[in-house]
Amino acid sequence: MNIDWSLTQLRGVMFSLTALLAPMAAGFYGVHLSYSILSPRSDAILDAVLMFMLAALVLVSSRRMFLVVQMTALGVLLCMAVWTYSDIYMRIGILDGASNVVRDRESCLYFSVITFTTVGYGDYRPTLDARMVAATEALTGYVFFGVFISMLSSYVAVQGQQMMKGRHRQ
Repeated sequence: MNIDWSLTQLRGVMFSLTALLAPMAAGFYGVHLSYSILSPRSDAILDAVLMFMLAALVLVSSRRMFLVVQMTALGVLLCMAVWTYSDIYMRIGILDGASNVVRDRESCLYFSVITFTTVGYGDYRPTLDARMVAATEALTGYVFFGVFISMLSSYVAVQGQQMMKGRHRQ
């Protein structure tokens, strides 16, 4: 199967995926900030500003921007999102296998990673209050990995086109 997409078509796919990411990011910031208001020791505003700046960097990047910069921004965004969701779970609590409410950092971070990647082993589960937070995290994970695959495949396609142009010149 030979897919011959132009750079304009690839950029269209990227912009479509980022159009899906923007509402998810806005919802995440809203959830994050609303829970941070409940806890005065939270640094949620700084987290939200940094996440917004990194998301903006990914969204406005041009084809001249290196893939390394884009992937680094996405990696930092991923870490911040998972860490922030684990903070929210620490405040709300999650349930372990025996239906006890757990609020320790390790369990909440583990649950956050498993939820973000949508693996869902079932050893921990959200409380009633945390169900919508877990759902938004899973949706954010879907969108995040879609953007990641889109950026990576766009880069590979552009590199392939440049190699083909180089062969035709010789």
